[in-house]
Formats: sequence, C-alpha cells, structure tokens
Amino acid sequence: NYTEITSRNNEKIKSVARLVSSSKERKSTSLFVLEGARLCFDAAKSGYVIKEAYFTLSLYTSDAADEARSV
Repeated sequence: NYTEITSRNNEKIKSVARLVSSSKERKSTSLFVLEGARLCFDAAKSGYVIKEAYFTLSLYTSDAADEARSV
C-alpha cells in the first residue's frame, strides 16, 4: 500500500528536501537520501534498512516495481 502525496507543502517532502540539501541535517538524523531505483535496490540488498521510499505512480505500475517488491 502507498499514500499519495499531492502537495509540495507536505511535511515529509520538506523533510526529504532538508536531507538532500543539508549535511548538518543528515548528520543530526543519521539519515540519507538515495535517488534512483538501482541505488535503492543495491542498498536494500546490502542490508540497509529502508525507512521510507518515495516514488512516482508511473514507477509503481512499471516492471521496476515488480523488482522492488521482491527485494
């Protein structure tokens, strides 16, 4: 299941934007952002715990989604 986010003012989107733009934010939260299916798949296969994942609806309905579900 997924929750559709339709606003850039969503607090989760703002939080991700802070992680992307601020090394201080990444250090203080011990979190980081991966962009791209390949990096996300590799991280999951390497044992990293995925806290949250954001994606477009077109990815969710594509063949890549089938691979993501199997990770």
